[in-house]
Amino acid sequence: FRFYKPMPSEAFERYLANESYLERQSDFSMPSRLDDKAIQEMLIEQGVTKVETEIYMDVLKGVLSIVEKVVRVNLTTGKFRVIKFGDLAQSTSSIPSIIYDWWVRNAREGMVHPDDVEKYLEFGNPQYLRKAMRENESIALNYRRKYDDKYEPVKFYVARCANYEEGNEHVMFSMIKI
Repeated sequence: FRFYKPMPSEAFERYLANESYLERQSDFSMPSRLDDKAIQEMLIEQGVTKVETEIYMDVLKGVLSIVEKVVRVNLTTGKFRVIKFGDLAQSTSSIPSIIYDWWVRNAREGMVHPDDVEKYLEFGNPQYLRKAMRENESIALNYRRKYDDKYEPVKFYVARCANYEEGNEHVMFSMIKI
């Protein structure tokens, strides 16, 4: 998002990478809310004016309100950290520690439309993701995800983080309803 001055993407990624910028629930490392003050301080450190900071905060909240899930993933190790989860249908204590295990379980438990399971599993395969992210800044997958008792279309994005390099393959997963 650009206004009269672009928000430094490195500053936003530093915010997402730094767990001290997030308030945590005691039983799981999932943010309960964004720490507005910490984000504002970080932007001011980057030379962003107070007015620009207020605009960025409004945009950030707007973007996060339409994004269903945001997860920072290390493709090298498979470890991940949830930034935003949206409507949590499952217990957070039951989420596997490796992203691909979570991906496979969602397909196995019927969270993905049966006609979309094959492309969903292929897209989430760690070897596919690592190869695709070496060649592309971002990739996306459209599929149908189960909400309550019906399947709804979603778009799942994977984007490289600014510090993405071999051996440090950090990406952001995000999903929105379409």
